[in-house]
Amino acid sequence: MRYKGLLLLPLMLFIYSCQTMPSKFQPRENKSMAEAEEYINMALRGKDFSTIDTLLMLTEEYFKESSEILKEETARYENELGLYRGGKIKQEPAVPKADHARIINGYKAIIQKYPNKPGMSSALYVLGYALYEQGELEQALKVFEGFTERYKESPYYTEVNFRLGEIYFDTSQFRDAINAYQRILDRPDSIFYEKALYKSGWAYYKMDDYTGAIDLFSRIVDMKGRSGEAADSLAGESFHNIVRSMSRMKSVRDIEDAAAVIKLKSYAPDALLELVRLFVQETRYEEAISTYNIFKALFPDDADLPMLYKEMAGVHEKLSNNEEALTIKELIVANYNPTAKLYAEKYPNGSKEVDRIIAETLLDISKEYHRKGREKNDSGASKKAVKGYEQYLYYFPNSADYKDVNILLAETLFDAKEYADAAVKYEYIMRLYKGRPQGEKAAYAALLAYELIAAQDVKKMEMSAAAVKRIVDYCKIEFSGSAGLENLIYKAADVYARLGYYREAKDIVSPLFKGSSQSYAYKKMGEIYIAEKDTMSAIDAYASALKASNDKDNEARTRLAQLHYMAAVDYIKQGKSKEAAEHYLKVFSFASPYPPPEGDKGGGDIAERSLVNVGQIYIQSGDTAGFKTVIGLIKEYYPHSKWTKALLVEAGKKMEQNSSPAESALLFEEAAKFSQDKQESQQLILAAAGVLERSKEYDRLEALLIKYSSSNEFSLQGKAEALYILGSAQIASGKNKAGKETLTAALKTAKLAGNEPYAARARFKLAEEKTDVFLKQPIEQPFEKSLKAKESLMKEILDDYKYVITNKVAELLPESFYRMGLVFEGFRDALLSSERPADLSKKELEDYNFLLEEKAYPLEEQAVKAYEAGLTASVEYGGNELIQKDIVRLSVLRPAAYKREFDSGGLVPLFMPHGLKGGAKKELLESLKSGRQTPEIYEALGAVFIEEGSLASAAEAYKNAIMIGGLARSMINIGGIYQIQGKEELALKYYKDAEAIEPLNPYLNYNLGVLLLNKTDVKGAAARFKKAAGLNYKNGNVNPAMAKAFLLSGEVDEAINIYRRMAEERPEEASLHKEIGIAYELYKKDYKEALKHYGKYVTLDGKDSEKVKNWIEVVKARAGVN
Repeated sequence: MRYKGLLLLPLMLFIYSCQTMPSKFQPRENKSMAEAEEYINMALRGKDFSTIDTLLMLTEEYFKESSEILKEETARYENELGLYRGGKIKQEPAVPKADHARIINGYKAIIQKYPNKPGMSSALYVLGYALYEQGELEQALKVFEGFTERYKESPYYTEVNFRLGEIYFDTSQFRDAINAYQRILDRPDSIFYEKALYKSGWAYYKMDDYTGAIDLFSRIVDMKGRSGEAADSLAGESFHNIVRSMSRMKSVRDIEDAAAVIKLKSYAPDALLELVRLFVQETRYEEAISTYNIFKALFPDDADLPMLYKEMAGVHEKLSNNEEALTIKELIVANYNPTAKLYAEKYPNGSKEVDRIIAETLLDISKEYHRKGREKNDSGASKKAVKGYEQYLYYFPNSADYKDVNILLAETLFDAKEYADAAVKYEYIMRLYKGRPQGEKAAYAALLAYELIAAQDVKKMEMSAAAVKRIVDYCKIEFSGSAGLENLIYKAADVYARLGYYREAKDIVSPLFKGSSQSYAYKKMGEIYIAEKDTMSAIDAYASALKASNDKDNEARTRLAQLHYMAAVDYIKQGKSKEAAEHYLKVFSFASPYPPPEGDKGGGDIAERSLVNVGQIYIQSGDTAGFKTVIGLIKEYYPHSKWTKALLVEAGKKMEQNSSPAESALLFEEAAKFSQDKQESQQLILAAAGVLERSKEYDRLEALLIKYSSSNEFSLQGKAEALYILGSAQIASGKNKAGKETLTAALKTAKLAGNEPYAARARFKLAEEKTDVFLKQPIEQPFEKSLKAKESLMKEILDDYKYVITNKVAELLPESFYRMGLVFEGFRDALLSSERPADLSKKELEDYNFLLEEKAYPLEEQAVKAYEAGLTASVEYGGNELIQKDIVRLSVLRPAAYKREFDSGGLVPLFMPHGLKGGAKKELLESLKSGRQTPEIYEALGAVFIEEGSLASAAEAYKNAIMIGGLARSMINIGGIYQIQGKEELALKYYKDAEAIEPLNPYLNYNLGVLLLNKTDVKGAAARFKKAAGLNYKNGNVNPAMAKAFLLSGEVDEAINIYRRMAEERPEEASLHKEIGIAYELYKKDYKEALKHYGKYVTLDGKDSEKVKNWIEVVKARAGVN
């Protein structure tokens, strides 16, 4: 029919019909509607309605005019919407839409009145179309479904089915849509065939039936070129839809199956390639890799495979599968490089695109291996990088990157420490880039490579030096006008210097003194002198550099400061402190920059440190005036220096060593002023007090502490400590009353500060004074009054000591228990020795004495407990010097339990051996007769007399040796002679003379140890024996004597170690086990070890076995074992 165009109205009609007109706008009347409506009314009246063609013609005009009106309304709407959004009108315009209600009602009436009239199929179609355009889809659907049932032979049948399919599709009724489309597909000659096939594919896609969708989309693609331009357009879209459908499949296996179905299609490789790229675009990298593997399996000979390989390598990199990416890249290069067999087969005429890919890939591989080699120090990776770069240069000699790759190759060789190959390559690049900056850089790198070659192999120094000359000579010609030539020469000078070719280095630098960079040339010369370890010449060179800059070169100033510092250090090593001090002071003068920054006069840390070093030199040399000058400079230039305080403290310590306590204390006090920390300042004041206390400068100490403890300089804690020291010093100086008052104040202050340890110390000190008074105080008549006073004082003293014990002041615990024992013993002794009443009969006196003894016994028990507790505290808290005191008192009070004897034997001094041969005496006497009276001959003769037992003759010989030459051996041996003779003071004199010469002589220290041990100075003896410990004596008494000294001085572990070593050397010597047992029992309270060694003594049948058996029983009872 000629009205068929009605069925193909533009799609815009549908779009416009969905819009609404602005509320205030009245659209123009549709004139065609009036004509159509008039005709419909006439037809309904039965007039002149022989055919429907006229109505269809009028309806077509109506739809055209409706479309035009909708366009106008839409344009007006868009204009008003812009005004509304711009704020120029207040009410938002309504969206325009078509209204087909009148035409719809008219057609419904016609169809109802003339259901069987010819042409009613067209009227039914128009009705469905109008409803569809109106958006009344349900009614449109009923109309179209009725149409398809009644008019299967109508020419509009396929179009109506298509519209039915569209409605079903738009309402997500995809199965019904497919059925509607299928009715079209049953008529292949329909103009809607391709569209129905296409939309069927989409319906399957919407139902997640991707296999069905691919099948339908593939049919469209297969029709390309056979069904016209519209079909070709759908074929292009369908190709992409095949890819999209495959991308939505649930598993790789599904994709693999789908690919297998389309494998033989010409577009299959392209589809898989596009699928790979879609996955990459969507960051679905794992699926991209799987699809890539499918592609390789299906199309192993595809010409695009190299490109795909490269893309997949990129995917692996995005997944951080760098090793896999590298493997793929290596595969690309192996299979498709210009020399590969596969490349020749696939690209007999070559392929620029493949060559580009291989070049890029090979560079990527090489750079990656280069990075690995450099960052991970992986020599294997570096070798692969080198190989890759070399392959690139071989495959692509005409590449634009050829020169740059040469540079990369050289850098890789250098990083891989293949310096010889790197040097050759850099020289090649130097010539390759002749006259250009890259050439200069290569020359510079070549110099560095040759330097390292020589560093690895000294035999190649000469070769490297020759290479440096060759490079410099070349560059002087080819880069003569370059600004970088001087830098290259300076680098060459550095290399010469590092190779030890100092003369050559200086030769190439010295001509530059006349150039524009004169100052820099002198500085470079200075660096060469530094490398040559010629500090003084380096100083001269840098001084010239500074002069050339008119004293403005701060780098030269800094280096001069450093060089003078180095010179000072060298002089210190040589023991030339005066010269060192001069250079340190020059450091100070050069360290400040020019011009000095505002507010900075000091020159930085090196200058400050130099002044400090000068100060230390002056401290050690005793140059008080110089030290004061330096301190003045530091105060002026570095008022907040951390070193000032340290210097003053060091000087303070030195002054104390030099027996200048007053000066030392002043320095500590001065140091306190420089501390920013109140606590530290307080400690420095207390350190000053300590100096004065040790030197017994009690008046100065009192003045110092009164000054500070009464000020705000001290915290409450610090005041407690200061008052304690002050009170102790006052008592030591005989100011007992003032001392007690101060200690009482210290006690109160410590309690106020919550410092219980110092409160305990103050009470202990006060208790010491009370104890001394208590022990001297007798019990006199009247007895009751005197006894009560003594008891009261005892209770007060014991309370003081108990306070110390309760607060566990570790260093005072052992002595507190010991003094408690003395107090108990003192009270007992006072009771027993108290004055008896004069009028007692003999019987009454006996009863009186018995009562006193009965009262005294518990005091003795208390004393024993105190001493035992003191012994335990000494072991636990390290009160070594009190262990022996406790044991001595316990051995008196409880001899059976505590009296133990050591078998250390008689101790005698040792003589230093001389190593004389037999018959030496005759030769020595003859030498003296001939006039050869040397100290060595007299000393040797003394040794002969000692061997003969003629001690008096030996003493005379040693005196002569000492008179002539002052030999230490003679002094030690004559001291030993006097010690044996009991002349200990005379012996001590000679020992002291020997000590001035050889203070660490082990024979000297052993003999002094024996002497001090005999004088019961066990602590001094132990210290001497420690110094003598290195000697391997043959005298069997040496080690027992040392052990006894250590034991008696409280160094129990040291003593036990000596005993154990002796027991290992002499396992059958019973006495050693007795000594070890005593040490463990009394000094360590380790009863298990004591029983073990006492038992060993008895087993070895020691001479005192019976006595030791009794000890074993005592120890068992004490340990609570059977």
